[in-house]
Amino acid sequence: MKGIGREKAEIYRRHLMNHRWILTREYWKEREASREADEKETEELRDLLLSLGEIERERLIQIDEALIRIDCGEYGLCVQCGVHIPESRLDAVPWAELCIVCQARREEPLPRRPEPLHGTPHF
Repeated sequence: MKGIGREKAEIYRRHLMNHRWILTREYWKEREASREADEKETEELRDLLLSLGEIERERLIQIDEALIRIDCGEYGLCVQCGVHIPESRLDAVPWAELCIVCQARREEPLPRRPEPLHGTPHF
């Protein structure tokens, strides 16, 4: 099964790249001001990831994974069940990798273990 069409994928690619830029712009502004000629791209990426907070790092990873799915022609398909993710969901969360049903399952709390009876050994 293929993801969304090429034209729509390019629209989402631009949208994702914009989100990526928003997350990283402050880092790159500071980096340009103090750039050294011999720095490597991998070091820059490491520094970038360290400068971001946990939520921003996770979002950046999600955006990069969505861009890979666009390149592979799988953007817009749920990575868990393979159904098409509605465009309304992609418009709201362009890095979404799960359909609404799979996302709801992921967010369900785990069932609680029953409390042991008094005097029952704990393992």
